[in-house]
Amino acid sequence: MPPDVTATPPSGALKGDHPPQGYVFIVTYGRSGSTMLQHLLNSIDGIVVRGENNNTLWHLFQAWHALDSAGPINDLRTRGAETDSTRPWFGAELIDPDAVGHDIAALFHRKVLNLPNGTRMGGFKEIRVHSDPELFPVYLNFIARFFPGSRFVFNTRAHDDVARSAWWGVCDPDFVRATLAEAEALFRAYAAAHPATSRMLHYDDYIRDRDALAPLFALVGDRPSEAQIQQVFARQLEHGRNPAFRT
Repeated sequence: MPPDVTATPPSGALKGDHPPQGYVFIVTYGRSGSTMLQHLLNSIDGIVVRGENNNTLWHLFQAWHALDSAGPINDLRTRGAETDSTRPWFGAELIDPDAVGHDIAALFHRKVLNLPNGTRMGGFKEIRVHSDPELFPVYLNFIARFFPGSRFVFNTRAHDDVARSAWWGVCDPDFVRATLAEAEALFRAYAAAHPATSRMLHYDDYIRDRDALAPLFALVGDRPSEAQIQQVFARQLEHGRNPAFRT
């Protein structure tokens, strides 16, 4: 069952720093059709899904992860130890990774997403998330932990079509296929581990049959009108002609 999008955000959320119905994040690789999905979700009243931000949240996550995974910090906090200026980790027991995570999420919401008044569900799409397979699930768990009501949409496309598209076309096709296969393995593993908040979509499926979008609409608890869907699919997107602007 999809999450209840009308539910109150978890008690750990900071009131006023998150949209009332949570977030939806499109996770994919370049030239998968993700900009179309972004446009489609933005056609639903009250949903604002921003485009790429050059993986900014990933870099903020790494700062949090450096604190959260540091053994000396965790040990000092767990033991309730107090350090003095003769100790190499002086003051580390005062670091609260959980509080840092909440502050990072609130800052990102305000200063990067910049969601307009009246937004009930926010988010973004990103193609640069799968570069570190080991940290991939840790990163998405970070998002789910600090962005209340998070949902993930993993978008894929036929590898041969991706390999011929835009900047992928100058790469070795075998390299492209291996890169996409590795990314999709990460997507499937996370979606399988978090079925209530994740959906796998395939571009070729929903291009042929709009009913293939039903899992997406169930995940966010709303859908555009049929006229809006037709308008989104009829629009020719031009950004793919310039490799500087990625789908």
